[in-house]
Amino acid sequence: MCVFAKVMGSLYWMTKYLIGIDTGVNTGYAVAEDKGNGGELFEVRSLTITQAMSRTLEFVVHYGKENVWLFIEDARQ
Repeated sequence: MCVFAKVMGSLYWMTKYLIGIDTGVNTGYAVAEDKGNGGELFEVRSLTITQAMSRTLEFVVHYGKENVWLFIEDARQ
């Protein structure tokens, strides 16, 4: 999905931060930055679930909720 912002008469891609969380004993946490040409991973690590929630909130506060997409794995399927 392309999201553009009109700034001073020109269209600019708004960077999206894609966050993936894989819950479990060791919670997997990954962040990709999408600048319009596909996402590029820049953070992958194991955290506790509360650390993952806190880290995600930091992204929302800093970049805005419209620029952060959160994907949580549901192992119940």
